[in-house]
Amino acid sequence: MSRCAVVKPALFGVAILATVLVSCTDSETEIGSDFFDDVSFEVLSWDTLTLKMSTVQLDSIVTSDAARLLVGIADHDQAGRLTAETYFQVGNETYTNFPSGADFSFTHASLILHYDGYSFGDTTQYMEIEVHELAEDLELDDDDQLYNFSSFTIKTESENTPFLLGTHTFRPEPYTGDSIEIDLDLTRGHELFDFLGEDEVLIDDFKEIFKGVHISPSTEGCILGFGLSAELRLYYNDYADEDPEEQYLGFELGTSDYYFNHLSADRSATTLASLSGEEISSDDAGDRVFVQSGLGLAIRIDIPYIRDILARDDELLINNVELELAVGNELPEELSMLQNLAINRVDDHMDLLRSYEMPISLDVNSEYGYDRKYTLDITDFIEEQIANNVELNEDGLLLRFEDESFRSSVDHLILWDQHGGDENSKIKLNVIRIKQ
Repeated sequence: MSRCAVVKPALFGVAILATVLVSCTDSETEIGSDFFDDVSFEVLSWDTLTLKMSTVQLDSIVTSDAARLLVGIADHDQAGRLTAETYFQVGNETYTNFPSGADFSFTHASLILHYDGYSFGDTTQYMEIEVHELAEDLELDDDDQLYNFSSFTIKTESENTPFLLGTHTFRPEPYTGDSIEIDLDLTRGHELFDFLGEDEVLIDDFKEIFKGVHISPSTEGCILGFGLSAELRLYYNDYADEDPEEQYLGFELGTSDYYFNHLSADRSATTLASLSGEEISSDDAGDRVFVQSGLGLAIRIDIPYIRDILARDDELLINNVELELAVGNELPEELSMLQNLAINRVDDHMDLLRSYEMPISLDVNSEYGYDRKYTLDITDFIEEQIANNVELNEDGLLLRFEDESFRSSVDHLILWDQHGGDENSKIKLNVIRIKQ
């Protein structure tokens, strides 16, 4: 059977001439008798092979190396109610001689967040966010990572009342600048300023009394991305100058500071409501499957009967195998989400066996919203499956977005399965049979 997975180079050029591959079950075309004496070729194509598609919940997503800070709440009829909170330190690893003495007078404190251009949801609604101070050190996990489910305690005024370091209400769009500035509690700002003025202070000392920041949303609308350039500012006047101007001490989120995004989803009102374990079939999710960045949803595709088809005839040679995956995202609003896919081979336990660099094309008719599909050449995967002579091969394909997006956004991909109605996914198996 292993030779069924090999295309003989001498015959491949002839197979390419067969441009009339018929897209119906068990179709065939006979060619070649005019080129070689007593030899002809049948080109057969199947596009009704069974696909098993499911949405899988990956264990955890590392967000301590995300490309941005994420904050907000967004409600999506398919993806659910998504919430993003962010945690980070400020200060970097330097030390400074801070201003001290009677000539220096603290005025106010603020936190600067710079837009990075990413958003998910309705950015025209007013958005309110809250800033809290961490009550414990921001430390990495045992494997030197922080995840989408990680969390740390924040300071409280009483047992059940968080200490509100600052709050800010704004409308993300239309933009009125490249950043937002959040006024912080005056008393706490003054305490930090006084501490810095006591003596030469190392940043590690500063982090002992100001362990970090937690930012959470308090209104629903959208999830926004902010750059890794957040900055705590302590403003002051220097009255030793004849014409004093307000100055500030800046403490940025530095390259050696820890940060991560805490992400969660309420899917109780969606077709994924029954995703209580690790996997849900498209049959139980409205004929759909989902990728959800940041929250660890990926798509698994199994092709259970491909070996049975090829076992019918030892003379069958694979020409190519393609997946056509029908896209269910809303257009044109969600067109930007349809990014490059990461394609992996996994076993039945979802352990990664191989990553592929498969030819992938995306065909989107954004004007009319039809014919939205990915086309993937999975010939290498099928040949590997056939070459694996184990009696029960339960390897499958795992689809998700590439790493940077998968860890740094809440973008999603929706695919229809084979029963999706007008738009559905399918596999196209094209083989050659040599006839002597």
